[in-house]
Amino acid sequence: MMSRNLWVAAQVLFVALRPSAGSDAAPTSQSHMAATRRLEAIASIAELEADATDASCRLLQVDAREASKASKRSAQNTFAAREQKNEVEQVNRTAAGQKAASAQRVSVAAAAVAGALQARKASMGLDQAISLVITDALPDPDAPASPPKKKKSKVILMLLEMVPVCGPIGLDRFYLGSTKTGLAKLTVCLCTCLVGGLVWGLIDAIIVILNSLSRKQSINSLGLEAEFDEDETEPAFYLACIAVVVQILCLCFCTGWRYMGSKQAPKEDTVIIGAPAGARLISSAR
Repeated sequence: MMSRNLWVAAQVLFVALRPSAGSDAAPTSQSHMAATRRLEAIASIAELEADATDASCRLLQVDAREASKASKRSAQNTFAAREQKNEVEQVNRTAAGQKAASAQRVSVAAAAVAGALQARKASMGLDQAISLVITDALPDPDAPASPPKKKKSKVILMLLEMVPVCGPIGLDRFYLGSTKTGLAKLTVCLCTCLVGGLVWGLIDAIIVILNSLSRKQSINSLGLEAEFDEDETEPAFYLACIAVVVQILCLCFCTGWRYMGSKQAPKEDTVIIGAPAGARLISSAR
C-alpha cells in the first residue's frame, strides 16, 4: 500500500514539474531533467514493488490453504495411526489371554501327570511308572472297537408285559439284558409270595406301555435300557393300546364280580343273650 501511494505521489510531482507546451520559459536545466528522471525511476520502482506485494499476498494465501490441507491430512493420519495402534493392542491382549489359558491348561495337565507318577511310584520304579502313565494316556490303536448294542424287539417286550406271569418273575428284564435287576425281581417275587413281583411287574408294565404309546425308539428308565428297531414302533403302539383296553376291561370285570358276589351273600341273624328280663336283641349282619 505504501509503494502504491509513493508511486501516485511521484506521478503528481512529475506532472507538476513538467513544463507546459505554450509557455515562454527558458529551456529546462540539466538538474531539472535529472530530477524528472529520478521521479520516473521512483514511480517505476514503486509500481514494481506494488506488483511484488500483490504476488506475495497471493503466495501467502496459497501457502495458507496448503498449510490448512496439510494440517487436516496430518490430523487424519494421526487418528488412523491411533486406531491402528488400538487394534494392535487389542490383538496383543487377546493373544496374551490365549497364551495364559494355554499355559494354565498345560500346567493342569502336568500336575495331573505328576500326581499319577507319584501314585505309581509308591509301588514300582520310576521308569515303569512313566511307561504305564504314558500307556494309559495314549489310546491303543490295536484295540478293537466296541461293538454296537444289539437292538431288541419292542413287539416281544410288549407281549411279555401283556402276559401276567412273565412280568412278576422278571422275564422282561432278562430279555433286555438286565440280568442283575431280573434276578432281583425274581427274588423279590419268590420271597414275598408273588406280592412284590406283582407290584414291580405292574410298574415295569406301565413304563413299557407309556414308552410304546409315545412311539420312542429307545427306553432308559429304572434299569430298563434298550434300543428298538424303527419298524416295530407302530406295532408296539397298537399292542400298548390293546393292553390298556384289556386292563380296563379286567378291572371292570373284577369290580363287577365282587359287587355281584356281595349282593348274593346270605344274611345271618345274630342273637345276643344277656339283656335284662331275658330280652333278645336281634341284629342283621351280612
